[in-house]
Order: sequence, then structure tokens, then C-alpha cells
Amino acid sequence: FCSVNWGKTHLLLDLTRPDDLQQALDLCDRADVIVSNFKPSAARRMGVDAAALRTRNPRLIHAQVCAWADPEDESPAFDVVLQAEAGFLFMCGEPDGPPVKMPVALIDLIAAHQLKEAILLALLRRERTGQGACVSVSLLESALASLANQATNWLMAGHIPQRMGTRHPNIAPYGDIFACADGRQILLAVGTERQFRQLCGCLGLEYPLTNADFATNTARVQHRAALNTV
Repeated sequence: FCSVNWGKTHLLLDLTRPDDLQQALDLCDRADVIVSNFKPSAARRMGVDAAALRTRNPRLIHAQVCAWADPEDESPAFDVVLQAEAGFLFMCGEPDGPPVKMPVALIDLIAAHQLKEAILLALLRRERTGQGACVSVSLLESALASLANQATNWLMAGHIPQRMGTRHPNIAPYGDIFACADGRQILLAVGTERQFRQLCGCLGLEYPLTNADFATNTARVQHRAALNTV
């Protein structure tokens, strides 16, 4: 609770009680932005849905968080379920291990950031036009939009992302972890050909620079296992 609410003012209201509901409505009447994750049917039942609130306060920006692409789908959604639905769970973990959940509720956070952007645009529009707005995000769509290069690998090449631990599907060496002589571990993130040449120079390695299997990033990705034993 403190990790996401620190420094905020809290008001505990039971919206099924008339007095508490009226107190909430009075706040909404003078609010700039309302963020809601009520189920649509519950919001309508209590009279705090977007249409009802914006009828009272036309300048209001109503920001809704939904679970699924269909805002009327009221099936429960928890972050780990969304990680599974969007494919994150399948991609995380070691190649020979089971699917692994990301250790923070990242999809919740991604959706929150996308909703923040929508709110900012709605505030800019209101500044120019005087009109409020309804904006919304869904957890599933936010997760799918965040698949980035992993989704593109499938869309462009038909490649289904696999579990690779910390490694990168399109760059090598990137995310690869090695043991050092002092017993500690080091992670490499080599993003360009120039950086690869510099790495070989730092390590005093000539062989990777003259071997066709490691001449380009594409070749290094294809021969990652051999590269990591050089």
C-alpha cells in the first residue's frame, strides 16, 4: 500500500451509504481528473460511472482502467494472469526451466503509465477547448503493446519468442553472464559492432574478430553458444 500511495491524502468512503456517496460526488464535482477501476456494472449501479460524473462536471477527465480489451468484460484480472495471457510468463526464465513471473506487477505499471499519457493529452485538449474527456486503458492491450521486438520477431519472421534467461533474442553478446577470475560475475551488453571490437580489444581476443561466425551481430546471434565459450 505504501509503495504506491505514499504521501497521498486518503478518504475511506462506503459508496453504498448515501452520505458517503454524496461526499464522493461533491469531490467529483470539483475534480479535474478521476481515475477509476470499478467494474462497469458496479459504477453504473452506484452512479459513479463516466457518463454520470461528466453530466455533473463536463470539464471532468474520467480515466478508466479495464482488465480486458472489451471494457464490459468483468472477468477478474490479476497481474500474473495478464503476464500469462500476454506471453510474458512464457518468455521469462531459463531455456530448460519453467515459465517465470516477473517479480513486480509490471503490467499494472505499464498500464498506469499509458493511462497517465492519455490523461496528459486530455488535460492539454481541455486547456485548448474547455472540454473534458473519457480516456481508458486495458491491462491486456497495454501488455501486448509492450511486447516490442518480441512481438515484431513473430510478426516479421514467424518466430515465437522462447525462454532465454537474461539473453537478448536479437543481439549478442547482450545479457550474457560470465564468471570472472575473482569469482564474481559480469554481464555484457554489446549493442554495436564498434562495441564488439572494443570488447575484444579489452579482453585481448583476436580470434572472434577474424572468425566469420562472429563477424556480424546476426552471425553472433546464430552462433551465440560458441561465442560464449571463446
